[in-house]
Amino acid sequence: MAGNINSLVIRFLGWSLKLVWKKLFPAGMYVHNIDQICKLSQNNPNESIVFIPTHRSHIDYLLLSHCLFTHGGLRMPYIAAGDNLRIPIVGQMLNSAGAFFIRRNQKSSKNSSFGNLSVLDTTSSTSTPPRAISSSSLSNLSKKISKLKNGKDSETIGDSMLEASLYKSIFRQYVISLLKSSQSIEFFIEGGRSRSGLVENPKFGLLTTIIESVRDGSVKDVHIVPITITYERPIECDSLVSYNL
Repeated sequence: MAGNINSLVIRFLGWSLKLVWKKLFPAGMYVHNIDQICKLSQNNPNESIVFIPTHRSHIDYLLLSHCLFTHGGLRMPYIAAGDNLRIPIVGQMLNSAGAFFIRRNQKSSKNSSFGNLSVLDTTSSTSTPPRAISSSSLSNLSKKISKLKNGKDSETIGDSMLEASLYKSIFRQYVISLLKSSQSIEFFIEGGRSRSGLVENPKFGLLTTIIESVRDGSVKDVHIVPITITYERPIECDSLVSYNL
């Protein structure tokens, strides 16, 4: 799950992507208000910045990080990415650039999905974020899960509930650890990539985790920066046309 930012990989990507962008965008790229983000970072060096961009293309991950690195000289954010991107070579490269992979379809005992990149289910008004649990509790949950996996089919529901609870607790603690160490985070609140060109309905799971960590005092403060990424013609244009016909 954890991201691992490697400075050598970042520099290599910075150099190679600069050449790629020249080929893909011969008319150039326009970055607005990057100076505002730089001021925010300089004035609050010990507080995290959470970037929430729109999601139109597979290259959004790389494009935003490259802009922050080259135009603003800002540190690389840790990026929440779907585990479908955890593939040989590409997945390792993204992980070294700060991507941490999370489950896209974690099912609960009610057979409901947490949604794309939405780990915590907050669609119900009565839902509450999972509480932080100790290392000993995590160990006990792991043992219970192992026992259930070796048990009868009738215990499958209990297995799913415990595993989902364990996963959410570990994920919450990982996000809090990033915020406590003043690291920046990037995630797409739409969850998946929009194929219609319109902004998709938001999924509040990760945002809820961040807000609750501030409200309960686990983290002092964070700064949320919404970002819009638009293209005259996304690289997936042909496939999107076919998809919408």
